[in-house]
Amino acid sequence: MKYPAFVFIALFSLSSHAAIYKCVIDDVPTFSQTPCAPDAKELHLKVSKAPSPGVSHSILQQCTALAKNSYAWRDPNSFIVVSHEKQWRDDASGARLVLAMQVNAKNGYGGYGDSKPFNCFLNHGGTGLSTVQHWIN
Repeated sequence: MKYPAFVFIALFSLSSHAAIYKCVIDDVPTFSQTPCAPDAKELHLKVSKAPSPGVSHSILQQCTALAKNSYAWRDPNSFIVVSHEKQWRDDASGARLVLAMQVNAKNGYGGYGDSKPFNCFLNHGGTGLSTVQHWIN
């Protein structure tokens, strides 16, 4: 084997992990990446991704129909939603919940060009569309 040290380091790095230790120093809980006292306890934490507030299928369908009918698409049958995300945005009326979408459809050459942004305004609970579908200045 030409590079045994490289293979050893690569295998060793796969099994390593970051440890977190909890100690009580002067009656104050302290956390550290190294043992901070002789009675330090290693914590075993389960790391998971925070749940993202999703968009219901019904709302996504309603917003997609609204976006599809809002532009003069060359080929409306090829309309697609590239991405979407719930966001809070401000206008003159205050904070508004918006489903920010990137939408696209085929152009006159039969291919997809750049996607366009489209904002679909939701009610404050995020359970349906707002009756006002435009920015208030």
